[in-house]
Amino acid sequence: MTGFALVAFLFAFTASPVLAQEPHDNPDPVLEVVEWNGGLVVKGEALVQFKKEALLMISADFHEKLGAEKVMNVAKGLDRIRFSHENMHQVLDEYNRDPNVEYAEPHVVYEPHAVPNDSYWQDLWGMKKIRCAGAWNVTTGNIAYTAADIDSGMDMDHPDTVAKIVHAYDYYGGDPNPNDPDGHGTHTGGTIAAHTNNGKGVAGVGYNCGLSVYRAGAYYIYDFAVVQSINAAINNGDVAINMSFGGGSQTQSVKNALTNAYNAGIVNVASAGNNGNTAKSYPAAYSNVIAVASSTSNDTRSSFSTYGSWVDVAAPGSNILSTYLNAGYAYADGTSMSAPHVTGMAVILYSQVGARSKANADIVRNAIQNTCVNVGTWVIHGRVDLQDAMTSLAPASPPTVSGISPTSVNAYNGGWITITGNNFSAATQVTTGGTVLNSGDFTVLDNSTITYVSPLASTLGLQAVTVTNGAGTSNAGYFSYVETNPPAMHAPLVMTSGNTYTWGYGGGANDKRFLLFSADAATFPYYGEQILLNFIIIQGGYLNAAGTGSYTLTLPAGYGGINLRSQLLTLDENTGAFIDATVVRETVILY
Repeated sequence: MTGFALVAFLFAFTASPVLAQEPHDNPDPVLEVVEWNGGLVVKGEALVQFKKEALLMISADFHEKLGAEKVMNVAKGLDRIRFSHENMHQVLDEYNRDPNVEYAEPHVVYEPHAVPNDSYWQDLWGMKKIRCAGAWNVTTGNIAYTAADIDSGMDMDHPDTVAKIVHAYDYYGGDPNPNDPDGHGTHTGGTIAAHTNNGKGVAGVGYNCGLSVYRAGAYYIYDFAVVQSINAAINNGDVAINMSFGGGSQTQSVKNALTNAYNAGIVNVASAGNNGNTAKSYPAAYSNVIAVASSTSNDTRSSFSTYGSWVDVAAPGSNILSTYLNAGYAYADGTSMSAPHVTGMAVILYSQVGARSKANADIVRNAIQNTCVNVGTWVIHGRVDLQDAMTSLAPASPPTVSGISPTSVNAYNGGWITITGNNFSAATQVTTGGTVLNSGDFTVLDNSTITYVSPLASTLGLQAVTVTNGAGTSNAGYFSYVETNPPAMHAPLVMTSGNTYTWGYGGGANDKRFLLFSADAATFPYYGEQILLNFIIIQGGYLNAAGTGSYTLTLPAGYGGINLRSQLLTLDENTGAFIDATVVRETVILY
């Protein structure tokens, strides 16, 4: 395996030139980075993935028996280990021979894709080149749509980005404050989503969209932190991931994490590299990642840029002005600067498409790739153009609503609402009874169908429902809130043995939800052998994979006189434990 080649930044503030971090032979004071098999790895460390069926059988001293120690759990079944043995091949072979191990691989090091630059440009030519302003006339995006920047962190107090940061964590240092010691991440993050139209500084391609900052290193980017950052992007609802780093090494751990991200509906973007040749760089070369080369202001290939038949698109990467350390601004070159243009495109285009899903991610990716300007054969699709990509997604006309089902809903328990009509595919908002639902609060099933769970209400009567897209707002459809369970009494639902009842839930697109029916042990003496954490498990099951849908409970006979509790739980994928229990209904009486 190989790591990613580190090349220096040369930044210049608008007032005077400043040298950024020079190349480091060994910049990390704790982890020793060495060459191994043509690339860069952490000396004496590896990542070990256990087989799922073996997780319960792994003893606490498993690594110790093989002469290693566990440093941390990176993801479910994936351990970062440390060993003193000088022969990495031998250590990896021992692990890979164990029947409980799926794979063991070196701890690979990535490095930022940036090159020296000592020239000045006085405007954001790259954003003008990809025609951001024309696209912003269609939409300026929504803070609910966030792009993840996996990099060296961010100047967390920078006035041009601070209001745009939605999620932030340092997975390299295990710290909730991912402050940037290097400047690379601050620069890439600014291009993605700097505060736009605020009368100062630079603009972000994503305009009003949000930014998630995940630090995965500094001068080097570490694969374990990359895996954790990708998993965070999945769990936090990010719709795009920027990876301005790369090299010749393939790692199964990162590849698996990116596959999970792609399947979750995330658009993966990575810089192609600065080798000036056709050599593949990872993670850019993975099939589920958009590989981005660097173009100049006249649409030629930047001299440093990697290119070839595996590189998907080109974007501006020469003399790019963006945010920098100490609330400053600086110019930089590199495919590191190209990739954030595409990531910013992905997040604002996503705001036109709807809720995060694999299908919608494919729509966004196709819009980016299929509307490129032809710049020659050095990339597959050409140089990206946001205006044309946005036009390809923008609805021709506002939506229309033809029906609402059901026509009445319990005001104090809520229920599933289905809207039928037309031009729903790019819906950005549903307004129901005066409550505004943004993306993530409703599901666009197709161009003619939207579903959501009605908010709980204290006011009864007729409720108007409208749908909004980039072209306007629909006519109103209507349903009524009716009173069946007054809130003051919290009247229980009375269920009868042998009958069937259905619960619905409108969670986020990423949620793994489990509906659990249980009863207090004190009220359920005849089933005491089934006691679990002071509750009796009656019946339970998963909602659908999207975290939305319903669960049906069929009551067996003999449950009379029991107070039943229903809870909605979220499954923690790392630990396998249920968290965030939510009481769906206080009590349900069975007869």
